[in-house]
Amino acid sequence: DSVYDRVGNIELSRILGADVRLDPAGFDITIRPSWERAMDDVRKSGGKPFPIPAGCSEHPLGGLGFVAFAEEVRAQEAQLGVR
Repeated sequence: DSVYDRVGNIELSRILGADVRLDPAGFDITIRPSWERAMDDVRKSGGKPFPIPAGCSEHPLGGLGFVAFAEEVRAQEAQLGVR
C-alpha cells in the first residue's frame, strides 16, 4: 500500500516517538533479520528495545488485544442497545 507508512498504527507510533522501520520485503508475522538488526541498533545506542510483532502469534500476550477489542465492541453495543 502506497500510504501504509503514513496512516493508522504506523503513523501513531511515529507521533508517539517510536523508531518505526518497515521492511521493503513486505509484511508478514515472522521475525526477520531486519527485526534483529533493529533491536541491535537500539541496544548499541544504549536503549532497551521493546519489540512489538505485527501478529499476535509471536507474543505470549498478543491475543489479549483481540479480547479487549471484542469486549469494547460488546460494551458499546450494550450501551447503544444493539442486540
